[in-house]
Amino acid sequence: MGSDTKYVVGQIRHQFGSNLAVVIVANHTTHSDVRRAFVEGTIESAGFFYLAIDAETGWLKAVPYGESVSLNVKSKPERDRQLIEQALRLNEVDVPGMKSRYA
Repeated sequence: MGSDTKYVVGQIRHQFGSNLAVVIVANHTTHSDVRRAFVEGTIESAGFFYLAIDAETGWLKAVPYGESVSLNVKSKPERDRQLIEQALRLNEVDVPGMKSRYA
């Protein structure tokens, strides 16, 4: 699982305040390299994820796991899965050969 993708979840500042968001991190960087993208002290979880096909539904899904040593936070798999799938728009895109969530 060494090639799985890194991610960090926390509050991102914008012109109207802040909101919970996931940042997907390039594998050649550390989780802590993106710390400045978040409101200070708001990082809630971080870890790794990979994409898989759900055996029951046939849908593409994110599978988060692990932790960030550089940030000293663990993943929150169920909540993080939802955020990653939303960010990647997995619930909106039809993948050829796979079932649609909206069929």
